[in-house]
Amino acid sequence: MDVVQTGAPATNYLALSVANLAAQVGAFDLDFIALPAGRARAGQFDLPVAIVQEPVSQAIALGARASFNVGVTGTPPMLYQWYRSGVAILNATNRSYTTAPLQPSDQGATFSVTVSTSAAA
Repeated sequence: MDVVQTGAPATNYLALSVANLAAQVGAFDLDFIALPAGRARAGQFDLPVAIVQEPVSQAIALGARASFNVGVTGTPPMLYQWYRSGVAILNATNRSYTTAPLQPSDQGATFSVTVSTSAAA
């Protein structure tokens, strides 16, 4: 059996192939798995969402755009919904949100996000 490890630590992967293709016999022993940040660790399922980086308040000039990000942990996949002054923003369902160019009517608007996980669904 051939084992190949490539890439930087965050992008390692293991490729396995059968050493004796004619007999289709092979075995492997896996002793360690490293997962990228934000992924569930072995034996940890249905972890609740925890916000570890809150969106930052911003003062933006008219015509400029505001960008907001949220950092979370928990069992993926995550479900995001951004709100403008308490009203859900259509299609704003990612970990980041960028406004349209700000208009005078945006004065005093507040933006927030809810995050949940669908892992238990």
